[in-house]
Amino acid sequence: MNEAPSISNNRADESWEAKALWFRSLSLEARMAVFNDLTELILSQQPDAIRNKSHAEPVPGRIQVLAEA
Repeated sequence: MNEAPSISNNRADESWEAKALWFRSLSLEARMAVFNDLTELILSQQPDAIRNKSHAEPVPGRIQVLAEA
């Protein structure tokens, strides 16, 4: 059962670990909704955030492509 949303005043709930646990508890659809909302928020404030990456360079060996066997 899902718990009703609540407000917490506990600092431990703001740790990266607590946030990761919360995010992992979401369904795939809910995770994608959060991702979409954050992307829209960022792009509403910085419309060129995706285009202006002239300083970005690929890092060799950092991306691993997995295929289903």
